Amino acid sequence: MENKVIKTRQSNFELLRIFAMVMIVASHLAVHGVQQVLLDSKYLAYTGGSFVNQLFTCFLPAGGGIGVALFFMITGFFMCRKENSSVKKVVVQAVFYSILTGVLFICSLVLSKFGIWGGV
Repeated sequence: MENKVIKTRQSNFELLRIFAMVMIVASHLAVHGVQQVLLDSKYLAYTGGSFVNQLFTCFLPAGGGIGVALFFMITGFFMCRKENSSVKKVVVQAVFYSILTGVLFICSLVLSKFGIWGGV
């Protein structure tokens, strides 16, 4: 008879992961989606909306860094608990995607140089 391993979902970690995703999306909304004015090339002043909206929006960008850190820590926790994970597999995937990204970047430079795609 086979040994069956019963896998149970860990809802608390799944909920925290969803919360991290919401924080990341809210951060992108605050940084890229809300009308903003650059002051002294350091500080952002949000225009439009009430004072409460502006105050709330000022705290959203910090959630992006926290959300990304939470998301990666939870993912790492689940990867460490996997029985069939290996460092070699992760390194091979990282090298493959690094080379692929580099090739795509060089292709975009060449295409923009000849005016085929993008360019100034």
